[in-house]
Amino acid sequence: MKAYAIVKPNCRELANHLLNYLSIYAYGLETGVRVRNPSFIEWHRYFNLKIQESFLTRMIASLPILHGVWKAAYKLYGSYLIRFCKKCVRLTLGITTYLPPTRALLAPENGCETTYFIGWHFRNPVGLEKYREALVAAFTPHQNIFKRIESILAPLRGKQLIGVHLRQEPYRGFKDGGFLVSPTRVRRIVDEYLHEKNLNATDIALVVVSDKKVDPTTFHGLTIHTQYGNDVTSLFLLSKCTVVIGTNSTFSNLSAWFGNVPHLVTTNEPMDWAHYASVTTYFENKYATFAQ
Repeated sequence: MKAYAIVKPNCRELANHLLNYLSIYAYGLETGVRVRNPSFIEWHRYFNLKIQESFLTRMIASLPILHGVWKAAYKLYGSYLIRFCKKCVRLTLGITTYLPPTRALLAPENGCETTYFIGWHFRNPVGLEKYREALVAAFTPHQNIFKRIESILAPLRGKQLIGVHLRQEPYRGFKDGGFLVSPTRVRRIVDEYLHEKNLNATDIALVVVSDKKVDPTTFHGLTIHTQYGNDVTSLFLLSKCTVVIGTNSTFSNLSAWFGNVPHLVTTNEPMDWAHYASVTTYFENKYATFAQ
């Protein structure tokens, strides 16, 4: 039986791994080929593992101490494949490669028993929508993640939840702080959103996910829960909101995709509110360039 294997994504953050994985998994559903991802070992333990994985990878997933060794071995394996098994490798470095059903592949199927995917810029927006139900089911986190989310949201019941992804540390490769939007600017965007949607501050609650402590005065006057830490919990927490107002990042965009809600990209430029006027579900946002 043919298989697709993801062995060397060359990225560190959960959302980058996950969007790449979802895109290839959708390609597998389109072609009837099973997908394996040994490189996802760091996060497998958080998910239900309806995704087909070997007994070995499931065992290592339960032993975090082995993650580093496993990932290092697969990086070396990826380098070996690039050098000696080029025919069986699909490689994307820096330039986005779209997979079917989004776009036909430039190179035909290679006839290999296993095709190896190397790089994290594989994308499949049409596949993600076409197979949304199957993908969401396959990548559902463990029940304890949702129990934690329910306990977080319990005090906010009765209010409309507005998700805010506030990134404060520069992204890897953008040490100058490119793509970052200050907390003060994000607060102004939230206020503009409330005005655009005719929402009363007393009727909403902000669910803020951030990588650093947020000054408590930033969102003064609004009901707020601020979440730090575990990326899996944070991503799926945002997915429970009616909208995600967040950075131009795969994290913000993917949380909106899982919740099937709009992702409003924060920017230091004036917001294009006309662009968001009629959207109520997830859509391919031209401003979400990191997810494209």
